[in-house]
Amino acid sequence: MSLFTATFGFLALAAIALLSVDRVARWIGARQQERETKQRFAALTLMLEYPGKEGARVMAAWREQEALARVRGRRQRLRGGLVALSVGVALAALLRVLSPGSGAWAIGFIPGLVGCAITVVAYLDRGAGVESRA
Repeated sequence: MSLFTATFGFLALAAIALLSVDRVARWIGARQQERETKQRFAALTLMLEYPGKEGARVMAAWREQEALARVRGRRQRLRGGLVALSVGVALAALLRVLSPGSGAWAIGFIPGLVGCAITVVAYLDRGAGVESRA
């Protein structure tokens, strides 16, 4: 078995595994979004049926959930940026070791700089959406 055949087979299997994981993750995300939509509808129904104290409590809980979702999204963006940055550094190091005479290691700058940008934007976005909606 040649090196090319082994490399191609490995890359093909890795692509299939990555796409399979992506599909499962999207399916799980769609199910979670469906549950959240049902919960929001139930909360709105409760607010319409009981407009007094119960409605105010439901709105307070709803705002708290939205704030938690914003914080969770920011953390995920920070984590994604750091992962992309790490991939860039690892790719640059790998290419530097595999071909020390060429400048191929500079390809690692692409995911590294994208990771830096994502991390900086997520870090600077920490105050967005905190304003009161009363």
